[in-house]
Amino acid sequence: MWRFPLFAVACVHASRSVRTPQALPKSPSSIRLPPDVVHMAMSACQGARGQQVAKEVVVMANSVAVAASEGREYHIHIFVDDGMKTTLKPWLDEGAKALVASGVHIHIQDADTSSKHINTFRKCATERARLPVSLAEVDSVLYSDSDTIWQEDPAVIWRYFSKFTPEQTMAMSVETELKAAASRLKPDQPWILDSFKKDLPWGVNGFNTGILMWNLTRARKTNDMDKIIKTLDLLQANYTKFFRLGDQDALNLMALENPSQFMVLPCKYNLHVNSLCYEMPKLADTTILHGNCALFHQGRQYLGGRDYRLLFEDFYRWSPSEPFTASKCCSLLKGTAWPPTAKQPSTETEMNVACDEAAAKACKAEV
Repeated sequence: MWRFPLFAVACVHASRSVRTPQALPKSPSSIRLPPDVVHMAMSACQGARGQQVAKEVVVMANSVAVAASEGREYHIHIFVDDGMKTTLKPWLDEGAKALVASGVHIHIQDADTSSKHINTFRKCATERARLPVSLAEVDSVLYSDSDTIWQEDPAVIWRYFSKFTPEQTMAMSVETELKAAASRLKPDQPWILDSFKKDLPWGVNGFNTGILMWNLTRARKTNDMDKIIKTLDLLQANYTKFFRLGDQDALNLMALENPSQFMVLPCKYNLHVNSLCYEMPKLADTTILHGNCALFHQGRQYLGGRDYRLLFEDFYRWSPSEPFTASKCCSLLKGTAWPPTAKQPSTETEMNVACDEAAAKACKAEV
């Protein structure tokens, strides 16, 4: 059987905080329910997609503000390079500050652009591996890819920390929940195939790391960060044929070797094109939408009454001074312009894809 060898730990450098709107509250040493403070993190570097990623940052933060409950603080730590810092400046000067009224605080920090894994999968995608060091004063964190829309209050997700066993440090949703899909998806990565053979809960196609709950206090004791970096080194050096998804591959390989460390989140908390949940969340159910494969910017993804691109536009155009209202599903796309304060287009002139027949029919049934 293919095995993952354990190695000695490696060291990385901490990032430098460059923007702190207010003193950073320390996390409690134990998880409180409900939490008074929720820490979240994401990475967003300029890369090849530039403004698309900047728009995703705005939408993710806005969606958290809409889902947030009164009386709590939500601190979103965003790790960026110089290019993204410049791109985001118009929003940081206005839109981000307006979110404070909803309890959402934005913290911009430097990504470690000197890392040899800076461009693995996507620029800065592996930054999440460094969170135990870069968020040294934080007890636990919800990591979110930039291309997500939070329809659930992050404080609700936070409660899953209280369900961790003493050995668990991380929780994620699976890439694909429906086991019958394995024959159609035809996974070929050795660590995924072995997980399936062992009948691990994530064995069909592994974990999707787009939403990651991480107890950083435990992670520091178990050297999670160093193990991830060493696993990335191993995969990059020896398994180039199968190494496709950066630290998602690393975490899935680690989950195979130490399954007791990982917890599975409900499928609805990372709802994306390959989720194939056993039961599709109803439209009234709160979820986290993941627009991977750039599906917030192209095509027309529609799952369980959720029109991904249309919702993305709605959250992008939302003003914190107004109540949020979602457009009728399968409506004509209007498009978005950067920055959010610019005059927004009335009609999408590029990539304006209509809902397919099945989605349009489902829309009518939901009215």
